[in-house]
Amino acid sequence: MRRVCCLLVAAGCFSKPAKVELGGGDDDGDAGATDSSIDGPPEACFGKDMFTVCVPESMLPAAPLSLPSGVPLINTDSCSDGTIQGLLLEPRGNNPKLCVFLGTTVAVTSTVSARGNPPLVIIATTGEIRIEAAGVIDVATHRAPMVVKGAGANFVGCAVATAAGEAGGGAGGSFGTVGGKGGDATGGGGGPGTETTAPFIRGGCPGSIGGATGTGLGGGPGAGGGAVYLIASTTLDIAGKVNASGESGRGGRKINGGGGGGGSGGLIALFAQAITVSGELWANGAGGGAGGDDNAGKDGGESTAAAIQAPGGAGSVGSSGGTGAVKGQAGGPGVASAGGRGAGAGGGGLGVIKIVGGTVTGGTFSPDPIGP
Repeated sequence: MRRVCCLLVAAGCFSKPAKVELGGGDDDGDAGATDSSIDGPPEACFGKDMFTVCVPESMLPAAPLSLPSGVPLINTDSCSDGTIQGLLLEPRGNNPKLCVFLGTTVAVTSTVSARGNPPLVIIATTGEIRIEAAGVIDVATHRAPMVVKGAGANFVGCAVATAAGEAGGGAGGSFGTVGGKGGDATGGGGGPGTETTAPFIRGGCPGSIGGATGTGLGGGPGAGGGAVYLIASTTLDIAGKVNASGESGRGGRKINGGGGGGGSGGLIALFAQAITVSGELWANGAGGGAGGDDNAGKDGGESTAAAIQAPGGAGSVGSSGGTGAVKGQAGGPGVASAGGRGAGAGGGGLGVIKIVGGTVTGGTFSPDPIGP
């Protein structure tokens, strides 16, 4: 590991990317605990077990952090929003690289989106994290108006789906729950991968591509939702929204391509002494794309709130896609082919909302939180 001079500590940020390591799973995990067992400078560690994040004590902030700082988009690949520079943490064990933003306390006052390969981590090192009523943390993956992949989406260890056969619909992505099966056509529909837990910080899983024909390509799959981990040394107060939902599957191409599977939801992880939620958090699956006919099939939809189920792409002659998963409802299967046209794709499964530590009061969640 290497030190990076903190020229902007007074603003709760850093002058350029600092690559340090992520804490492993052997710590007791108390927020703010110091762990000097790793070669290099003394570290301050936050979180618990495999959700422990450690940074050099020399890089701890001296002031509160307010997000957004200007441009409401964090690029986690560079770990910057163009004004504030965070820390890039090198992976350890199974954990991916992380982008970490720190303040003594943290306030989210309006919409902050995070895009890139590393998941996003936000740490209040001595106090609270507060997401105000107008505050939104968005690590979801969106197809429209342009494809934007949520931070940490499409984890490399996602379970592999069974490929769709000729004109069959792709399967929905699986993470916290299994995605919907693709509709059958001339060939079989795609079979979803298995569900899994979230033993470390990771994003959701993509759907699978629709089956092609001799004259039409299958629809592209939706990406999974991204991942965000909020760590407060005292309290976590969420009056706003946190969204880690998946991306819609594309409709099958003309002629007769199968629809693409919807992406699964991603991960929202929380750690604090007490967690109070009057807003909503969701990591829902996205809708599968419709099968193509003489025209391209319709794309699936995406979840816009905790209780809103993403619709599948509506079929006309080609078959409809399945709905995305939402609390209490699984990702829907794609509709089988009619008359040799493209089959609909399955909807994406749910992501995971994980309480790493702390008691939770109130709130609207989809899916229900698990843990600690």
